Amino acid sequence: MRERPEVFRKYDIRGKVPEEIDENLVFHIGQALGRYWSSGDIVVGRDIRESSPKFYNSIIEGLRTQGCKVTQIGLATTDMTALLAKQDFDAGIQITASHMPPEYGGIKPLNHQGRILSNEEMAEVKKIYLNEEQFQDKEKGAVEDIEAEEKYVDALEKRYGEIFDGGLDEMKVVVDSSNSVGDIGLPVALNELGAEVVKINSEHNPDFPAHSPEPDRESSQDLQEKVMEENADYGVILDGDGDRAMFVDEEGNFQDGNTALAIFAGKYLEFTDKVVCSVNISKMMEDTVSERRGEIIYAPVGAVFTALDCLENDIVFGGQPNGHLMDSEFVPYDSGSFFGLLMAGVLDESGKKLSELREEVDSYERKQFNFETDRKNKKMLDLREKAVSQDNLESEEFNCLKIGFEGFEVFMRPSGSEEKIRVRLEGEKIPEKATEEVRDFMESV
Repeated sequence: MRERPEVFRKYDIRGKVPEEIDENLVFHIGQALGRYWSSGDIVVGRDIRESSPKFYNSIIEGLRTQGCKVTQIGLATTDMTALLAKQDFDAGIQITASHMPPEYGGIKPLNHQGRILSNEEMAEVKKIYLNEEQFQDKEKGAVEDIEAEEKYVDALEKRYGEIFDGGLDEMKVVVDSSNSVGDIGLPVALNELGAEVVKINSEHNPDFPAHSPEPDRESSQDLQEKVMEENADYGVILDGDGDRAMFVDEEGNFQDGNTALAIFAGKYLEFTDKVVCSVNISKMMEDTVSERRGEIIYAPVGAVFTALDCLENDIVFGGQPNGHLMDSEFVPYDSGSFFGLLMAGVLDESGKKLSELREEVDSYERKQFNFETDRKNKKMLDLREKAVSQDNLESEEFNCLKIGFEGFEVFMRPSGSEEKIRVRLEGEKIPEKATEEVRDFMESV
């Protein structure tokens, strides 16, 4: 029996290096993926983590033992690898631990559509990995190297041109690539479309010295300051593998992820009538879609569910409030680069500032906290029962609850990775003691 099956997570494979995941383990995972894909033609890219070059070589060798032909593209964002998989290959693999701290390493397998593997597909790969007796070395597959950045930039610009007319000659954008691969693609595409680009934290460094590779309010401090200093139109911060984007407006204010969702949904609803969003979206997103007579298809929290629903329902735009944003016609995988580019088009076309667009879509106050519990799923059932008994359960989907309180609404969902329940309060005006009231409600069960 293979060791350390716990590195198989819901949507990727990752762990601390080397105690949880190492080169030998990655080699065997490469064999399992090669067998799963029946010795296909696989494209492989990687991020800048210290472990990534070794994992890159190990997984390629594992694939080749199963007869796979491997095309190496070197440093790449995950959506770049996904795009290549969609265009030319049977599948793709990105060596990355995404937004995790420097001590982590990982693998993201992608299918022939460029979509990340589902829970069920990942479970099948894990099953193959655990059954080591079935592996038989085949004639070793070939390997070649290609330069893919130009093809990626061309695809970004082509999809942009399908949505907007004209260039970006009057636009100035600050791009924070978090010392990782986010500097591949987006700054070039912005420049070629006419925008002035200021890059920060663009030097590749596996220690992520500037800030965490997680794009959030705290990690965007450099970006906020630089946008103000440069008098830029907006700033965009990408995560460690470039598949998430968060934004800063021209006044240096970090924008809640729901703001970008609502702004982009408004644009897509000009030529589509449905969007896919994770169930934890804000009321501002629901209001935006309703005002445009559109429809939201709700998905569980998790990027793969957005992709699955977009593909199943032939929907173009989908996303989550944490910066995962997808145009399925570009690739059914989240692309920080594409939406970093698309924001420029939205601002240029509207003639408005990002702060003005935010004011148009958002009229709510929000507060958030995490409720720690070692029985999160049982607790959610108890909370539902109490809300039903009090007649204030507004809706429930995918093990998430919306509960009405006087003057505001509360959204609750169990964390996917920690023993916590994530709680968000939202209303036009949240009472001073609202958080205490909600905590008391939760404690009572």
